[in-house]
Amino acid sequence: MAGVKDSLPPFGSVDPNTKEFVGYDIDFVKYIANKLGVEGGVQARLLANRMPMLMEGRVDLLVCTMTKNPERAKQIDFSYTYFLTGQKFLTKKGTVKTLKDLEGRRSERPRAPTSSRT
Repeated sequence: MAGVKDSLPPFGSVDPNTKEFVGYDIDFVKYIANKLGVEGGVQARLLANRMPMLMEGRVDLLVCTMTKNPERAKQIDFSYTYFLTGQKFLTKKGTVKTLKDLEGRRSERPRAPTSSRT
């Protein structure tokens, strides 16, 4: 059984018509299961419960976006990175030409993103 995210297209989501999990991560689960000769079931995992689910054996693997950091690497093994992205700034089109244009502006980010602690 693999833990996946169910609300992060194109990685993992629920098809509104078929109610089945779809996305890159689900395709990876199916491929891995096929190579191992086992059934490739998936369960939706929330951010807060995905590592406990894996460590307690309630899922066999996690196939989802997750920042690799030293704290997590002490507890779980990570595969090779299969999707690489970076942090980005988003602004209203045409309002920022240089970094100086950001001075004095408000910004927002997730409350505790792990990518900011790597």
